[in-house]
Amino acid sequence: MVSKFRLIDNISNSIQFRSVYRSFDLWIIFRLYRTQIYVSMVMFTLTMLLTAFVQDLPQLLTLRFLFGLLFGIALPISSILMAEVTPLNVRGQFIVTLQMMYIVGRMWMLLLAFIFLDSIATGNWRAIAVTNSIPCFICLIGSIIYLHESPRFLISQGKIQEGVEGINFMGRMNDKDYVNLDENEIQQLQQWRNQTFEQQYDKKSFKDLFNQENLPITWRAYSLSMISMLMYSGLYIIIPFLFDEEEKTLLDLLYTVLIELPAVLFVVLLIDKIGRLPIILIGTITSMIAVFIIWYWRAKYLLLGLVAFKFFNRMTFLSFTPLVLESYSTLYRSQGIGTTIAFGRAAGFLSPAIILPLYQKDNYSPFLVSIFILIVMTIIFATYPKDLTRKPLDIKYEKVE
Repeated sequence: MVSKFRLIDNISNSIQFRSVYRSFDLWIIFRLYRTQIYVSMVMFTLTMLLTAFVQDLPQLLTLRFLFGLLFGIALPISSILMAEVTPLNVRGQFIVTLQMMYIVGRMWMLLLAFIFLDSIATGNWRAIAVTNSIPCFICLIGSIIYLHESPRFLISQGKIQEGVEGINFMGRMNDKDYVNLDENEIQQLQQWRNQTFEQQYDKKSFKDLFNQENLPITWRAYSLSMISMLMYSGLYIIIPFLFDEEEKTLLDLLYTVLIELPAVLFVVLLIDKIGRLPIILIGTITSMIAVFIIWYWRAKYLLLGLVAFKFFNRMTFLSFTPLVLESYSTLYRSQGIGTTIAFGRAAGFLSPAIILPLYQKDNYSPFLVSIFILIVMTIIFATYPKDLTRKPLDIKYEKVE
């Protein structure tokens, strides 16, 4: 039973298993009042804690399914909220820093594994679940106390007074000498809302992501998300097998995770200086070189190539999220980034059917496929129409001096 729990837990934590229910997340993201993210935090805490007490495989499957569903809700919403409440000159840094917490979380889980597990197959996994519910509970308390709806989103929906209250709350939190907005400033907000959103207020259906304004963004975002996740998910599957065959250790695998942290710091330093697209293009081209080295020299440079690939690929992924969510106007932002993530995860779900047969024929052939995918990604990114680094959101409707 323990071995079955371990197996299904590994699968349910993988990109492939979580991708199945991203479509459920879309329905919730489109309809859920976005500040209700704290409800997800309640469920995060409960599902993680209850995991420690499961008695059979169906119970574990149910809890892991629920946990992944909640994760799919929280991930895009948190980035959207960060983008809409952060000053434009540091917006990219804040979004990337938020994504860094995902990497920190993976390191936290590795630490718990070293503490509670005797090996990959044996140990006290229930203690890991209980311990991991503590940060979930801390996030829940923080969400209830500090998390408020995006004023931009509220104002775009015509909820001017609620938006003003949100602005005043944030102002008081960050500056003890802050003075609430006066009537003239509130009137200016109303005028800005009418000029920016009034004509497109009712256009919020999925098909409008393919209108004349959004189509250049949507087809590129969907294509990039799907082929990148197809590549990354496939490599995610085969790397443990490849490491085992090449007699690599758990410490070697840890190096491929730790290298992502300096990648985050690098992106944080540069994303609001040189922009999202330059970093992405650097990341895709250098990732392609790293993958070519792995494919051509194989085991000789496997670890070095993977460390380089994880560094530069992380640069691309970190910059991709702000690039896409800033490209859509406020009324389409949730739908745009939500569907982009969902289609990407769905492609990741299909990757085993493509990658595993290739791996069985030639262990390094998936890297050759990845080279071609990275070439296509580079071409699409090179033609991407928008990069709103240090520019206002909804830039089509706002005058930039």
